[in-house]
Amino acid sequence: MRPAIDLTDRQAYGALIAVIILSTLAFSGLAYLKYSNLNNYAQDTALFGYAFHQTLHGRWLPAFVVERSLWGSHADVLMPLWLPVFWLVPTIYSLFLFQSLSISLAAWPTYLLARRVTGDRLAGLLAASGLLLYPPVARVHVMELHDDASGLVFLLFAFYFFQQRRFAVFAGFLAVSLFAKETIFLNTVFFSVYALIERRNWRWVAFPVVWSAAYFLLVRLAVMPAWGDWWGGRLYDQAQYFQEWGKTPGQVMGHMLLHPLHVWNVLVGVDRWKYLRWLLVPLWVALPFGSWAWVPALPNLAVNLLSSNALLRAPTHWYSILLGGQLWASFVTALPFWNRRLTGWFGNRDYTRGLCAVVLLTCALQCGMWFHPTEYRRNSAYEAERQAMEGIPRQATVLAPDNLLAALSDRAGINSLTALRVYGQNQRRVLEYDYIIFDGNYSTAAEVLPVEQRLFDIIRTDANYRLVFARDNVFMFQQIPK
Repeated sequence: MRPAIDLTDRQAYGALIAVIILSTLAFSGLAYLKYSNLNNYAQDTALFGYAFHQTLHGRWLPAFVVERSLWGSHADVLMPLWLPVFWLVPTIYSLFLFQSLSISLAAWPTYLLARRVTGDRLAGLLAASGLLLYPPVARVHVMELHDDASGLVFLLFAFYFFQQRRFAVFAGFLAVSLFAKETIFLNTVFFSVYALIERRNWRWVAFPVVWSAAYFLLVRLAVMPAWGDWWGGRLYDQAQYFQEWGKTPGQVMGHMLLHPLHVWNVLVGVDRWKYLRWLLVPLWVALPFGSWAWVPALPNLAVNLLSSNALLRAPTHWYSILLGGQLWASFVTALPFWNRRLTGWFGNRDYTRGLCAVVLLTCALQCGMWFHPTEYRRNSAYEAERQAMEGIPRQATVLAPDNLLAALSDRAGINSLTALRVYGQNQRRVLEYDYIIFDGNYSTAAEVLPVEQRLFDIIRTDANYRLVFARDNVFMFQQIPK
């Protein structure tokens, strides 16, 4: 039984556009505020900021950690589409605006999907708004810049057109979603299983698995090697995120098959249950499972649960945005199922608006999962940090702590001690930079702290460097030109 009163199409689309604009501006503003206070880790933001700045000067998306393109790490085909806007407004805020717009636009297919399955425009608006406050999605706005986010809207459009049974449009959006990042094949390949469950014809079953596999292999075997392959080899060939299980994909799979008890013990670990709780509690645990639309999320979920890298399960990171989007789409798809159940239990009326409103409220109440006030506070050395960086010419190169790195992304060359370690760079590169900044107010990684202290002791006594700034425990040395 549908509600007697609903919005008109014009009212609903007007409200949807307002939600998308408000979300984009509010979240990008929060992200910029967090970044600009110089009190948070910003290495990934610096990676993209540097790549965009250098592209404007004739180098195609170079990574500051190596002399190669970002496409040697991941095939991020969609992000460069923002380059014309960045050319007009070459700031980090421009990139945060792009990221928040990419995420906020996912409200559009969510609205269409909810309206289709419920026939209720207001329920569609509630579902669309709820997605934007769902912690695995909302957190990515303010975490750092990353490329996964730009695939969400295309993935959810694929869900919508799957439900509409419009194969050509579904296939198009599914294909384009992979252009955001080749790892999204984890979110697309099991659409084939979903199609089997839904008893679709061979096209629906074949396309997701064939396209996902073909595109991933194209990127891994051709695109990455053409652009230097400086991270893909470690990530894929050396199973970087599965070191607990083996050193190659074959060893990882073999170990899992031969040691099912080990797999089980990992899956029932406390941190895994905490991760599942974080994903499912906003959806009242059961709501996504009133349909089979959660099936495409299984490969991504399995990777996150089994990975040796705990960051894949961290609420603070971006590894769950697409998985979360798929669980949300499954919740929306399941609304008719739960409406029938509630009708049988409580009487003949429409419950879809109530379900969407309750889940929206639950997500809003869990804002503490993604909004941490301490991240937006400046430390007492903020002015000193700003003053030190302002003294570095645009054409200079600089080694800096990770909290300052993004603010320096428009310089000719940047790096950090953490990046040197993570990406296996030659440690002697620290002596290549025109400027070196030490910030005693920032808590660097424990494994990097002793290296930072030794470097400080070396540089302050090295005749090739001179101290050019010292204030509030911020020190900057300049290499004396030879």
